[in-house]
Amino acid sequence: MLVIAEHKPYVELGVDYFTRRADFEAHARRLAREIENLGFDVTIQPHAAA
Repeated sequence: MLVIAEHKPYVELGVDYFTRRADFEAHARRLAREIENLGFDVTIQPHAAA
């Protein structure tokens, strides 16, 4: 465990830690790659603002 190995105090990252660090474009690319592996063609376009 990093906290024990480096003798650092534990720091709570917060309930929104994963939301704040989310890279939505990278997530979309990963999903597109998975769909392509299933045999489909994928085009990613930003959602048009209403």
